[in-house]
Amino acid sequence: MNKRIILFLLVALLACGCASKRYAKKAKELEKAGLYMDAAEMYYKSAKANRNNVDAKIGLRTNGQLALDKKIESFKGDYTNRNIKAAVYSYQDAFAYERKIASVGVQLEIPSTVQQYYKEVKEEYLDERYNEGTSALDRDDFEMAGNIFREIKRLDANYRDVNAQLVVAQYEPVYRRANEELTNGMFRSAYYDFAEVLKGAHGQYKEADVLKREAQEKAMITMAVVPFDAPYFTQRQTANFSNKIISGIKRFRSPFISFKDYSMVSDRSYIGRGVSIKAARAAGIKAVIVGRVTNYRVQEGKVHTVKRKVYIRREVKYKDKEGNSKTRVTYDKDWYIEYYASNSVDISVEYQLISTETGEVISADSYSRHGEDVIRFARYNGSYKKLVPGKWKYQKGKRKDDRVYDDKASVRKLHRLFRAREILTPTYKISDDLERSIAALIAKGVVNYNPER
Repeated sequence: MNKRIILFLLVALLACGCASKRYAKKAKELEKAGLYMDAAEMYYKSAKANRNNVDAKIGLRTNGQLALDKKIESFKGDYTNRNIKAAVYSYQDAFAYERKIASVGVQLEIPSTVQQYYKEVKEEYLDERYNEGTSALDRDDFEMAGNIFREIKRLDANYRDVNAQLVVAQYEPVYRRANEELTNGMFRSAYYDFAEVLKGAHGQYKEADVLKREAQEKAMITMAVVPFDAPYFTQRQTANFSNKIISGIKRFRSPFISFKDYSMVSDRSYIGRGVSIKAARAAGIKAVIVGRVTNYRVQEGKVHTVKRKVYIRREVKYKDKEGNSKTRVTYDKDWYIEYYASNSVDISVEYQLISTETGEVISADSYSRHGEDVIRFARYNGSYKKLVPGKWKYQKGKRKDDRVYDDKASVRKLHRLFRAREILTPTYKISDDLERSIAALIAKGVVNYNPER
């Protein structure tokens, strides 16, 4: 095990041990003062900090039982006075306390007779609340019914058919709203509400499943992507762009969009000019995506070269007058070649989503994107690892205005050029990425169209 981890664990154990002793000391003081409930809490914290603290557990066993007995007495008083609700929750308080103390390994006792009394009073209380819940459902007071059945479920998760009643209280209002939405032509809203009901009701609630499918069918928009007017694209590029749009829309997994092949439209040459709308509608297409590439500019960059000045760092060993070995650093002037090139692509596209039922443009936008790749690298006829950046005017001799930058940051920056990428991303790849990006934006615009807004 790593030494640091071991040290950390030792420090943590030491800290816990110190805290446990501190809590135990405080608990003993409280116990002497007769404050057994406060003492029990301090003993609990001590045992929680160090479960091996035997004295803390002994103290907690004694004082914790006294604290629990007080809670039990409270329950007995409520039970005797027939305060049903208070009795149920005072027992719950006692039971929660018993579980809390048990979590640190100390067992307290709730007498079996008390447990029996609790079962009796709980049954009475739950029966009363259940009747109140069903009455609330009969009045269509779903909020009150939901609160009552949730309370019953917290007290007894298997009480009668509480889970089924809770489903009704929670999802009957949603089911009714969904039916109204379906009647009023709000098919998407109805679909999502029916889906919510089915999810909450574990897949079965009245006719929600059938009505959900009906809502989806009525909300469905069958689309076709018409090849964009793209005089700058190749025919294959144009077809691929349409496929990118379709793929982008499908990635959203919209339950309301399906596609038909554009080739199913007989009068394809007139898309967007009136006749095509009728032809698309006849083919069962409710909306068409049309568009135009308004700008497509590709620049293939030429490689530019620049001759740069540099120094070669050399270490020369010599002996001083006393015969000791020394090292002297010298700098020789030289040249290296730096290369620079870039490829860039600019694309501008506009699109429209047109309803074939009304001829209305129901969604439209335009996008412009620029993509570029730049390379800058260097080459040297020899090992670049000895090169140091600097400035000089004359290669021979030394001058006062010569400058050598032999610091780590400057040398690292220079050497990075000799390890840099030397191959440009081709323009077709840049273009493909831009087309995919624009297609994704068009897809988002199409998917975000909601006829119910």
